[in-house]
Amino acid sequence: MSPQNDICALCPRNAWGSRITPSGFKVKDCSDIKRVAVILVDKPRRGVCLLHITPSSLKNLNAYHKTLSMRGIVPEICRTILSFDENVNYPRLTFKFGGFLPEDTQKYVDTYTGTDEVKYVTGELATLSGQSATAEDFGFSVEVGYITNIEEK
Repeated sequence: MSPQNDICALCPRNAWGSRITPSGFKVKDCSDIKRVAVILVDKPRRGVCLLHITPSSLKNLNAYHKTLSMRGIVPEICRTILSFDENVNYPRLTFKFGGFLPEDTQKYVDTYTGTDEVKYVTGELATLSGQSATAEDFGFSVEVGYITNIEEK
């Protein structure tokens, strides 16, 4: 699918009310999704994972980043505890500071920071190179109607 507009802010499909949900709520036709590269603190050697932050969780993510920023902390040097907000009846993530990374884990994370692998996972590299990523690029195979993980554990 190709972009409808080069600048999301100017696209009419990015305006509130450009789509009405079956329950009658006015929403944007396009979804704001943030792709975040994650390394699991207890299993850092597994490498970089992709976490999609959906629109319902973006406000919490932005508030968390603002809290870190006000204290001069970048997300790459701390543990972030993810959980689901149990006060709502839809999936919404919460983000909480869980302390700083142990020195050995930090050294490992530093080897990934700003690399092409991270940019590829988050989609930055695909955007910069003009290529779009496929399911196979991330270890998945496309099946009729669904995607399955092809890497055996």
